[in-house]
Amino acid sequence: MARLTLVVVDDEQEILRALKRLFRHDFDVEIFDNGADCITHIEQGGPVDIVLSDIRMPFMDGFALMDKIQQQAPDITRLCISGYADIDRCQQAIEQGLFEYIIPKPWDNFELKCIVKLFAENRQLKQQIASLSEQLEGGG
Repeated sequence: MARLTLVVVDDEQEILRALKRLFRHDFDVEIFDNGADCITHIEQGGPVDIVLSDIRMPFMDGFALMDKIQQQAPDITRLCISGYADIDRCQQAIEQGLFEYIIPKPWDNFELKCIVKLFAENRQLKQQIASLSEQLEGGG
């Protein structure tokens, strides 16, 4: 199966660089320092399997970003990184289906990689099931 594309959105360049280094061996990693550029990437058909976004960002916060992604491409796996101050709002957002999981700041690199890999495996399994279903429905 092809490598998945992980999109990381955060307004802090050092976090973007650190997360790109952390995931570069397991994913094709695209980084954006704002939500608008991420949305443009999706609208232009850029590859996106998983979005990992910070919540607190200027202009478009992570909630607004995830809402737009949910509307435009609901099959993209959406994960958020958040400080503890935002946890209650994040839990509400999960209940509303804006994203699937909250990774608290500060995160542990090993734990973060495990979480993202689990969601990646889940996504790949869903893709395999959809492909098999299409083959069965098509008679071949």
